Amino acid sequence: METTERYRRATEWFSANIETAETELHYDSPFHLLIAVILSAQCTDKRVNMYTPEIFRRFPNPEDLASASFEEVYGLIRSISFPNNKAKHLIGMAKMLVEDKNVIVIPTKTVPQGITAIINFVPDMSMEENEQNMLEEIQNVRTGQVTYAVRDTEIDGKVITQDDIMGIGDQGILAVGKDIFDTTIEMVEEMIGDDEVELLSIYYGSDTSKEDAEKLGAKIEELYSECDVELQYGGQPIYYYVISAE
Repeated sequence: METTERYRRATEWFSANIETAETELHYDSPFHLLIAVILSAQCTDKRVNMYTPEIFRRFPNPEDLASASFEEVYGLIRSISFPNNKAKHLIGMAKMLVEDKNVIVIPTKTVPQGITAIINFVPDMSMEENEQNMLEEIQNVRTGQVTYAVRDTEIDGKVITQDDIMGIGDQGILAVGKDIFDTTIEMVEEMIGDDEVELLSIYYGSDTSKEDAEKLGAKIEELYSECDVELQYGGQPIYYYVISAE
């Protein structure tokens, strides 16, 4: 049996047979829970909770704690058992979290590119292979965003008046109009042109009803019947639609 399968079966068994563990420690993030657990060794949760609010305020993230002095941390926890050792452990723990990390940033420019990069992450591939694969895949993503103009202006040779609907592509304004539906369709047509696409993903925002989004999705499916069209609620503000073509 492979390791992955063993982990899966063990996780399923514990999920079905073991109740969810709860703690009396107070915390507001996984990092702060880690701090509280270290402090709770040979000490009551009630006493730890008396001092963690100030500790959490002073050290909201690992970076702040990693750069703190022993004296600063000790001063905050000296009324908790074994403060000398715990101050050292807390600072050491924070340094472990922020140091020795090999991080690669994928330079995506739009939300759909970010989604494509995440989807194409392969756990069994090396970091370098994943980077190359993600970079190649995001190059195939074209993005359009539909919003409204907040003032009169002229962009890319297009005259825009306040409250006009704008379809914005990767290289600039693709469509301007008075109607959200019509402007979005025009933007998509400009995005795709004569190219072949395999997938069109539509993310509709918080100001767009599901009914309007489904109407738009149906029209795009009609226009591009040979590609897959996915409709998702994105919930984004300001932008009625964010659409990607791949």
